[in-house]
Amino acid sequence: TLFVAQARGAMALLRWLDALPANVRIRQVVLLACNADYQPGRANTGGFYESPLDYASLQQKCLSITFIHSSDDPFVPIDAAGTLARNLNATFVAYENLGHFGNDTITAPAVLPLLKLPPV
Repeated sequence: TLFVAQARGAMALLRWLDALPANVRIRQVVLLACNADYQPGRANTGGFYESPLDYASLQQKCLSITFIHSSDDPFVPIDAAGTLARNLNATFVAYENLGHFGNDTITAPAVLPLLKLPPV
């Protein structure tokens, strides 16, 4: 299974994967412009950011996780994805001058080669 998600959708995907049973295995997760998982006190989120992810659980469920971010994203700091990548022992791919994926960037051909299922 391959999942690709962007911004708050990427965080929603991580929260959903985190809630799945421990025996679930996902082959690849690619997240573009992903928000930080834990932002207590952030306004108007309905508690969405109030608890951190279970990093160990996600690492066991997901065989490959890649975070893709642009250094000049005006909505999500690049450090958000960098921190998540470190916490999840995931791949982190940084681009320059591509803005917020899906908002400023309509195409990202450099991302396509990353969307390959790794061997089992």
